[in-house]
Amino acid sequence: MELTDPLILKYRDLLLRRGLVELAESLAPNRSIMDLIASMVGSSLADALERLAESIEGKLDKSAAAQAYAEITGVYDEDLAVKSLARHLAMWYLSLAQDLGLIKLG
Repeated sequence: MELTDPLILKYRDLLLRRGLVELAESLAPNRSIMDLIASMVGSSLADALERLAESIEGKLDKSAAAQAYAEITGVYDEDLAVKSLARHLAMWYLSLAQDLGLIKLG
């Protein structure tokens, strides 16, 4: 599945421009993310989304997230940006997991 989410793309581009290549590369889902998703089979979509987003939040660069969020929404708020970006990433990961047949979104 191609990454098309504008917030995630903007964030990744900002990380790359700041030389934070490893952080940008860590956005791609890895085995631990897919294992976490697989462990949530049977959970509601809302619960899975929330749990996954919470696991992502602490791994994000707050400044880059806020700048990306501000460039898209016009609002600069680090906390709101991190929460929003984490949810966008969580939805992307869940969509990928569905495409791979790990889960079925209802």
